[in-house]
Amino acid sequence: MPYALGGYEFLVYVVPGGFLLFFFMIMLPSLRPLFGGEPMNVVGLVLILVVAFILGQLLQTVAFCVVEKPMIGLGFSHRTNSVIWQKQGLLSKDQRDRLINAVERDFQFAREKFGFREEKDLTDETLRAQLSEEWRQLVRRIHARVNLTKSSDRLEIYLQHYAVNMGLVLAFFLIGAVLLAVQFIRHDADSGRILGLRVIKLPRFMPIVITLGVFLAMIIALMRMSYFDRLFAEELFGSYLQAPAPTGNQIRVY
Repeated sequence: MPYALGGYEFLVYVVPGGFLLFFFMIMLPSLRPLFGGEPMNVVGLVLILVVAFILGQLLQTVAFCVVEKPMIGLGFSHRTNSVIWQKQGLLSKDQRDRLINAVERDFQFAREKFGFREEKDLTDETLRAQLSEEWRQLVRRIHARVNLTKSSDRLEIYLQHYAVNMGLVLAFFLIGAVLLAVQFIRHDADSGRILGLRVIKLPRFMPIVITLGVFLAMIIALMRMSYFDRLFAEELFGSYLQAPAPTGNQIRVY
């Protein structure tokens, strides 16, 4: 079946990219004629959507490295990883035991791999990384099975909200960083131009006030990103445990 780009998936890229693009259009009036000037016409609007989509994809690509990886290390993202350790706060003991039984039954994932009391008990970093990667592959198979049995219609929504907020985190950070840079550069340059481009003149201290608001929005986006990650993990494992046991043919689909 051919892949089709959904409307909401399109917004995953357009929303963060659009925030960044409109910021630069406001700060750098010289860019506005590139999109048809004012009043906005259809061609200019389409061009804005295309550029916002491209910027959004770039933001997502970079955010995987500079936003998601640190969040994973801090335990605020990819919470599906945590259940492999007994010391975790995602599932109850009964749910975790049922999950172990289910993955051992459906995917032949050895029970002894769940036997570490705490993550720190596994001192071999190579073995820990290998175990985590095996579990990540298993999580993808669990996700595929839940989709196959149509056990949940919310997983993709949670993933899309997660992706939107991840892109917004990086977009807000870049906006705040540029505002601070402009503030300090303009102290020594009263010509109103930076790198040959005219920059709008903001009232004194206004860039700092706006930057504080932008960084607050970035923190909120981080919190929302973590929130939807937790919802996804709880929904994924909950739906998997409630789904009917697959037949032999279904197991070979993965």
